Amino acid sequence: MSKHIKEMVQNCRLCRVHSPTLVEPLQSSKLPEKAWTRLGSDIIKLGKKHYLIVVDYYSRYIEVRGLDSLTSASTINKLNSIFAAHGKPKLLISDNEPQFS
Repeated sequence: MSKHIKEMVQNCRLCRVHSPTLVEPLQSSKLPEKAWTRLGSDIIKLGKKHYLIVVDYYSRYIEVRGLDSLTSASTINKLNSIFAAHGKPKLLISDNEPQFS
């Protein structure tokens, strides 16, 4: 799936026009020993709606939840629903957005 996403972004004219010119080096991380122990999370905006994205570092499984608002409470509520379905991870990594403080 990662290959398909990369190809889609590379072939997207709008993505190329708005992509930053500086590319930071990729920082790889050690693959966890099992699924759902280390997760990455981010909030994205698509159109006028915001979404919480959670990705399992082991399996690359993706969970997407629409956010009603950009508050910490809304973000925590969505994370709790994801954790209720799959269990709590050992580590959740984010990009220090205020909702994750």
